Amino acid sequence: MKHKLPILLLFVISTCTAAGAQEKIRWYRGKWHEALMYAEQAGKPLLVEFTAQWCKPCKMMEAQVLSKKEVITFVHRFFIPYQVDFDENQWLAMRYQAFRLPAFMAAMPTDGSEIGRFTSYREPDEFIEQAQLLFHRSPYGQTLDTFASRWASGHSSIQTISEYLLLLKHFGYEDRQQAVLDSFCSHYPTDSLQTDAAVRMVTEYASNIDGAAFDYLTTRSHDAACQFRAQSLLETYFKSSVAGSDEGQLQKVLAACGKMYAEQAHRDTLECNYFHTRYLLETGQTPAFITMMQVWVPEHVLPYLASGENDYLKCLDRICWQYNRYVSDGTALSEACDWMQQALQIEHTPSRLASAGKLARKAAQKKQSEVWLREAVSMGQQQGLPTHDWEKLLAEQ
Repeated sequence: MKHKLPILLLFVISTCTAAGAQEKIRWYRGKWHEALMYAEQAGKPLLVEFTAQWCKPCKMMEAQVLSKKEVITFVHRFFIPYQVDFDENQWLAMRYQAFRLPAFMAAMPTDGSEIGRFTSYREPDEFIEQAQLLFHRSPYGQTLDTFASRWASGHSSIQTISEYLLLLKHFGYEDRQQAVLDSFCSHYPTDSLQTDAAVRMVTEYASNIDGAAFDYLTTRSHDAACQFRAQSLLETYFKSSVAGSDEGQLQKVLAACGKMYAEQAHRDTLECNYFHTRYLLETGQTPAFITMMQVWVPEHVLPYLASGENDYLKCLDRICWQYNRYVSDGTALSEACDWMQQALQIEHTPSRLASAGKLARKAAQKKQSEVWLREAVSMGQQQGLPTHDWEKLLAEQ
């Protein structure tokens, strides 16, 4: 165990060094026995390149093939790459009789035994094809193929499916992983789907928001783990939509959100609004946000404030925070103050009063701001809450 940390650190250092330059294969730079240990820890076979400074085909491979993004992605997905300079490590070249360069050899990490090899210059597609054959010749690839056969036969237990999903995840088969999980959730008997093992498996491996696995999570509203996983997936997809300003992805999030809360009256509308407004504000579309709120709040929030459901008050609190942070239009700010006035008529809390006071201050409603802030400070002190920031705002009035 004492060797594991240095070995991992060596690989991290080489990874960081490569990341600063042009993207390239992150060859493991440690000693041969260290590479074997690292590959065993990683659960992948080694892909060893035998090369030399004087080898012209090797240089061509490096420039024209090993620099391709699809090749780099493939190698790191299925192997731990290790590069051997023929002149500096002749003992290793002699051991494996690697005299025709470049040579690419797959090796088992347990003992360094050869799985197979191919030599000479190869175009990117052929390189990937040959390396793929080597992977499937390894015990790792054979195990993956065995699980695939069991799954296809329709006689897999939940434990077997879990092990299969783990392998798919480990080797980056995300689409196949999701397809297997969706098929399980769609076709397996109800009794199997209700077991704790099934719940654990779906919450661990669900990775999409538009398949049967996500539907499974959303229908188990009583299960905290399922709900947490579903919400995490929504947040992940939402962040992706913001990062790419992808409205199509946003619509996918909204549809999944509506599905998740379909059985809870009005909650679907509130949660969809949460994501939609965040998207508009985080992608710089503040005018569109204001326009949306001018229609949405009077229709979907204000009529329900007196219903006794706290979700609507919380929703208005969030909208007030968004106006405080993002909006500068005076008319829009004044309108938001009117909404908060209605919320305060239903329930006074120190934080809501303080938020309304900040909003009124931003809307240049000085007197109203002072009233709300004073009440927030008084109520907050009675409840033992920190009120320094609110007092500071009052002093600046």
